[in-house]
Amino acid sequence: MRALHCDPVLRSPSDVAADGSARPTDQQTPAPLRPAAAVILCAPRSPQLRGDSPATDETTPGAFAVLLVRRNQRGAFGGLHVYPGGAIDPHDRAMAAAETPSPPLGDTPAMREVDAAAELAMVKVAAIRETLEEVGVAFIAPSAPSLASASAPASSALASPPPAASRSAVASFAAALETIRRTVHADGSQFAVACAAHGVRPATEALVPWARWATPANHAGARFDTWFLVALQAAGVGAVRPDGAELLDATWLRPAVALARAQRGAIKLLPPQWVTLQQLSRLSWAQLRTWHERQQGRDAVAQQRALPAIQPVKRALPGNPAGVGGEFLLNGDCEHPAPAEGPRGRYRVRMRWVPAEEPSSEGVADATPTSEPNLKPELKSGYLRIEWDDEHDRSRFPAKW
Repeated sequence: MRALHCDPVLRSPSDVAADGSARPTDQQTPAPLRPAAAVILCAPRSPQLRGDSPATDETTPGAFAVLLVRRNQRGAFGGLHVYPGGAIDPHDRAMAAAETPSPPLGDTPAMREVDAAAELAMVKVAAIRETLEEVGVAFIAPSAPSLASASAPASSALASPPPAASRSAVASFAAALETIRRTVHADGSQFAVACAAHGVRPATEALVPWARWATPANHAGARFDTWFLVALQAAGVGAVRPDGAELLDATWLRPAVALARAQRGAIKLLPPQWVTLQQLSRLSWAQLRTWHERQQGRDAVAQQRALPAIQPVKRALPGNPAGVGGEFLLNGDCEHPAPAEGPRGRYRVRMRWVPAEEPSSEGVADATPTSEPNLKPELKSGYLRIEWDDEHDRSRFPAKW
């Protein structure tokens, strides 16, 4: 095996921000991290899924689909393909608090367990609210047992219709969800009120944490502390309906197909989406479902204990225009300042600028221009290619942390 070149860590404590990331090179105070949540919605193969042929069984790695949505050109994620989600707001915390017990007094294991449950519930409430608002996928369960037959199971947002005898209840439940979506789209703070009015609640048990990513400290712009949660869709996927405002379109893609499109510039991904798709591409649907079910059986403390906190360090990439793309050192990389368990290696992702005239084995006919702010006109004829570093230590890259 070829030896991997890796320079030793030479950073001093003054070079490291409180969140473990490198401090901004221009010495400016980084923007505060804003909590956010995103849903990695996965579904088994279906004729309704675009972009690939049906899988033969549930044991083929990556033979399932993931939902990617394309944001409009405004804001921090203009033009990017991401997972449905958004920022966590104070009303999400208030709604989650109503479903979790009050913390006991004192710094005790019981209090810490309640705090962890409250935090995770808040994250899941925000993820469910944003997913409903943005794509119309409702991880919603009835509050009253009498409505159970009209709703989808908690582990899937849209299930097959129940028998004809209950179709009126199904129609009523669907209408309620649409009303809640319209209400949330107009004012997200009304999510709890709308759910209570229709006798439903967020099905937080359907979402399981996968990873947690922080925007690099030296990023010029808004920064987020984003929880990525996995949800599994039932067979027979229903229609996903982007809101047409924040999202321009939504596409179901096999992980490997999405990665190939990003590599040739057809879609634009950031490192969190790139890395999670790489991980998912190594899992079969059966493995993913087993992992999801096992995590659902764990309490909030155990779920968070197993949650990797990814704090990328961003630095300029030679050959890229100033401020465009870059190299991202991930936790465990030999030049990352944060402590790491086990031996270090090269564990980094590059977003490399590719001029339109540069030849590519994949072709660039369907490449999309970068949406970097204030981009010079001469740079709009190329695209950002996301890829592993040339000497990336793939032997250290797990399917799941």
